[in-house]
Amino acid sequence: MAVNYDDAFRTLLNDCPQLILPLINEAFNANYDGTEKIIFEPNEHFVNRKSGEENKIVTDTSFAVVSNVLTRGQKGYIRKFHWECESKHYDPTILIRFYEYGSQIALDYNQRIEGDELIVEFPNAALLLLRTTENTPDQMRIRVVLPNGESASYPVPTVKVQKYTLEEIYRKQLLFLLPFYLMRYDNRLEKMEEDEKAVRELTTEFEQIRQHLDELTKTGNLTLASKHIIMDMINHVAQLRCAKLNHIREGVKQIMVGTLLYSEAYEVLKQGREEENENQIITGIQRAMDKQHLSLDGAMDYMDIPRNEWYKYAQHFCEPAEAAKYQSKD
Repeated sequence: MAVNYDDAFRTLLNDCPQLILPLINEAFNANYDGTEKIIFEPNEHFVNRKSGEENKIVTDTSFAVVSNVLTRGQKGYIRKFHWECESKHYDPTILIRFYEYGSQIALDYNQRIEGDELIVEFPNAALLLLRTTENTPDQMRIRVVLPNGESASYPVPTVKVQKYTLEEIYRKQLLFLLPFYLMRYDNRLEKMEEDEKAVRELTTEFEQIRQHLDELTKTGNLTLASKHIIMDMINHVAQLRCAKLNHIREGVKQIMVGTLLYSEAYEVLKQGREEENENQIITGIQRAMDKQHLSLDGAMDYMDIPRNEWYKYAQHFCEPAEAAKYQSKD
C-alpha cells in the first residue's frame, strides 16, 4: 500500500517540482523564493554487500536546488536534498535507511579528493510522515562515531502532514501537502463514513480546496498543469485510503470531476515532448476538443501548451489564412 502513496509523492515531485521549495523552507528554515532550479538525480543506487552481491536500493527522491540569487556569497549555490515519504507510523529504525541511502547518494554524487583527503558531503535529509502520534519527534538525528573517538551528527527533520490545517497550508504555500490532506482525518474516516453530516462537512473542505486552486490559477500563482495534477493526486489518495468508504471516496471524486480527463491530456503532452512526437500532441488536442467540447484555443489552453507554440499546432486544424492569426499570439 505504501508504494501507492509514494506514487503520489513522486508524481508531485516530478511533474510539479517547484512545489517542493516551500516544503524545504518549512523543514529546513530555508528561504527559497521559487526561482531556483531543481535538478533530479537517479533514485537507484547499487551497494556491495558482505556476501559480494550487489544490491539495488531505491530512494523516494534525491535532487539538487540551485539558487539564482546570492547565497552564502555565491550565485548558483547548490544544496543537495534527500526526501522520503512514509505512510506507516513513525519507527526510529527508518534512520538506518536514511543513513544507508544518504551515504550512497554522497558517494555517488557528492564526493571529491583534495590532496590526500576524501571529502564526502551528505545530502540534507527529511521525512514526510503521513501518519503520526503525539510521540512522533519533530526531528531525528544520525550520529556517526569516528575511529578517533570523535563523532559527527546531523538532523533529519520530520514534516507531519496530519498537523497542518488548510489555513496553515495556504499561508505557508505548502500546496505539496494538499493531496495528503485527507490523512488529517485518518483515524476518524471509518466513523465519518457512517455520518452523513460528517461526510458533507469533509467534502465541503475539498470543495474549498478546489476553489482555492482555481483562484491561484486565475491570479497566475499556479500553473494550470500543476493545479490539475494536485487535484488528480487528491483523488488518487482518496481512492486509495477510502477504497471501502464509498461515500467519502465518491464525494471527493465528484469534486475532482474533469481532472482525470485533464491528466490524460497532460500525459499525452508530456509523453509527446519526451519522445519528440508532434503527432501525439496533435491527437491529444483533438481528444480534448472532442471529449471536453472545446474550441481549438480552449483545447490548447486546456493542455497547457505555451502560446508561442499555438501556431505550430493550429496549422494542423485550420486553413493557412486562419492559422496565420495564431502567429500574433506568440
